[in-house]
Amino acid sequence: MVLSVCIPVYNTSVLALVEVLRSQAAVLEELVEIILLDDGSAPEFREINSSLQGVEGIKYFEQDNMGRSATRNRLAELASGDYLLFVDSDCMVPEGFLRRYLKHCKSDCVVVGGIAYSPRPEDHKLMLRWKVGVKREQRSIEERRAKPYLSFLSSNFMISRSLFSDNRFNSALRNYGHEDTLFGNGLFIQGLQITHIDNPVIHTGLDTADLYLMKIEESIGNLLYIWAQGFDYRPFRILVAFRRLRTFGLAGVFAVLFCVFKKPIRRLLTGFCTSLFLLDIYKLGLFCLAYRQAKKIRAGR
Repeated sequence: MVLSVCIPVYNTSVLALVEVLRSQAAVLEELVEIILLDDGSAPEFREINSSLQGVEGIKYFEQDNMGRSATRNRLAELASGDYLLFVDSDCMVPEGFLRRYLKHCKSDCVVVGGIAYSPRPEDHKLMLRWKVGVKREQRSIEERRAKPYLSFLSSNFMISRSLFSDNRFNSALRNYGHEDTLFGNGLFIQGLQITHIDNPVIHTGLDTADLYLMKIEESIGNLLYIWAQGFDYRPFRILVAFRRLRTFGLAGVFAVLFCVFKKPIRRLLTGFCTSLFLLDIYKLGLFCLAYRQAKKIRAGR
């Protein structure tokens, strides 16, 4: 049996993460390979990480930027293992991480280990992303098992190769965000069981509020695609809210109001405000505005 640890890399040094994984793999009876795929990082990060090329047990590859979904699919193609363990490059793994996953290897497995965040950062610019992580991503094992599909995170999960071959990430999602929610809902639709275990990675790469909001703005493209393609909207908080507004004919009004308040809200969120409610208003406004603009473009054709 071979376990392939698949790490999508983007603008992050993975030297420390790989060192810990190699150390854990060295004491296991099972074979472990580490696959690194750089998805169009800046040259300085490619230079750092490419030093791992040729190291025993590691396969290092580079590609032009293709997005998170396509990168994970490509990692699976490059891996030779019977089981694929996906770990994000901006995370660190705890002691015994690989051994705990190996206990759950079986032909039809989907195993999620969870995520944890470091203590409250001192830099207020990191507080918004930290709060999102702690309040919405870091969940206890009991919470994750109670809602196994809604608690799916692609930053730390293992899946058998046979299952992944039939349940790949949607590569049409080229922007940031929502690919893991769509993937998890696909598992639900297929009736595939998700096993949640207590084996969290520690997220180490907090974005500043300004950078995080830029990613949020980019993610709206993926939400528009999900809505337009008729995927189940219910796992997506913003799409649920948008549908309610649309039902009452208020989506257009919300978009107009958002044009007025967009900049003040953004200033608050990039300042000292870490309200997740205000963040949701910002996301909903972005989506309503983008939907309205897309509708105008379609009408003009």
